[in-house]
Amino acid sequence: MRNKIEFKKYNSGIGFEYEFYSNMTHKAVKSSIQKFLGQKVILIDDPKNTDYSKELMEDRNLILTVDKSGGIDMLELITPPYQYSVAKDINRKICSWIKDFGYTTKQSGIHLNLNISDRSIQNNLDIFKFILSFNENLVYDLFPQRKDNIYCVSIKHIYPKNLHMDLKPEYRYNYILPETKYFGVNFSKMPKNYLEYRYIGGENYHKKIDKIEFLMDYFIDHLYEVLDNPQINNKDRIEFARIINPIKQSINKFLSYEAFKIGFPKIQLTADLKSDTLVLKTHWSHIIKHLFPLLNQNKVKGECKINYNTDSSQIEFANAKLSGVNFFNIGLFNCEVKGVYTRCTAEGCIFDKATLYASKVNNCTLNQSKVFNTQATNCEFNNVYVSGAETPESYISGTFNDGILAKAYVQKSNFTINEENLKNGLIKIIDVIEI
Repeated sequence: MRNKIEFKKYNSGIGFEYEFYSNMTHKAVKSSIQKFLGQKVILIDDPKNTDYSKELMEDRNLILTVDKSGGIDMLELITPPYQYSVAKDINRKICSWIKDFGYTTKQSGIHLNLNISDRSIQNNLDIFKFILSFNENLVYDLFPQRKDNIYCVSIKHIYPKNLHMDLKPEYRYNYILPETKYFGVNFSKMPKNYLEYRYIGGENYHKKIDKIEFLMDYFIDHLYEVLDNPQINNKDRIEFARIINPIKQSINKFLSYEAFKIGFPKIQLTADLKSDTLVLKTHWSHIIKHLFPLLNQNKVKGECKINYNTDSSQIEFANAKLSGVNFFNIGLFNCEVKGVYTRCTAEGCIFDKATLYASKVNNCTLNQSKVFNTQATNCEFNNVYVSGAETPESYISGTFNDGILAKAYVQKSNFTINEENLKNGLIKIIDVIEI
């Protein structure tokens, strides 16, 4: 057994992405790490708009960047993949450097990028089997602060594609699986033949080297097991039942408007802002098509109003507290929200630790968030990273208190930067175009 484990390790390639903070300047951090490791470190101001793959993979350099997931001061050090024994040595050295010259908080994490030379992850990995057999409790026991982190959500999110699916593990293509970057395992890296594990982190994670190495071994062993034995076994069936049984129970709440009212007493449901029972029943099949995945894949807390706009076929939330990573094409009014929002609209909302893609928001407050290719007008920006503005339609306006303007169109007549924070380095401007 020992030889088998060592064989798996020998064939594994492991790269790291370390999130951390330091009181030194970025240039000083770069120089210090470079000298400490004896490897070239390249400092990149805006990683979202810079292709550094050649420097990382071909030239085998380390990349130091600013990472906005933990605030304007968070740095990220990215390494190329190393053979197992070298990876262990590099990890120990970098964790030692952070201990002496930096620090980590509950916002910090270390992402582990894993490939194996004698197996094809891209062509052979069954994500469904991987999820069912993965021991997530093992990870959370070692790094409990990561359990509710919005950037490494549990991979145990398996949902039927519609209400009428036959819910059996044999029919694995009937389910929506967590295939975006914000889960504990980032399966979207599979086309590049590796997986990104995002579970490890939390305050002082760099002082837990033994736990990091233990999980390295588990990740390798588990990945081999899934690739070599993709069949669903009895243990997987038990795990599937644990995940799917609550969803089975919730399905009954969506079978009719009357059942929904009983099942969700704190939600006031309308169609075109009218509580007309006949109209709601008429559109019920369309409403649940959108509402069922929204309420099952994300969290909605407390009392709120949900409206179905029959003209746009859009679900609209009002006075809601929302969190999750699967919000797509919804409307938000006076809501408090966390998580990931794509092609959404919002008015008068508070975004906290949120990521917006291709959305339109107005009169909102954005705290410790990321904004990509989004029109954000008359907003207050507090510790926000703005990037990916492809056209002038993706502009921002309002008051920018602190954060990074990596690539942004700004409305000159209605845009104010906190000058004191700019002077104190709490605002970083890389590329701004006034319109």
